[in-house]
Amino acid sequence: MIFRRLPGITGSRMFGFWEMLVYLGFVAVGLFYVWKKGILTWAEDKGDL
Repeated sequence: MIFRRLPGITGSRMFGFWEMLVYLGFVAVGLFYVWKKGILTWAEDKGDL
């Protein structure tokens, strides 16, 4: 019952979709940043093991 009223409360059926895209955009920018920074290449350095 409450789930049928939810799109009417938010004002748009596409609100969740756009919010998800914004979130994934932030995650993608953060992943690209740490990838370019070189943080994700820990497997190449075996000295700490």
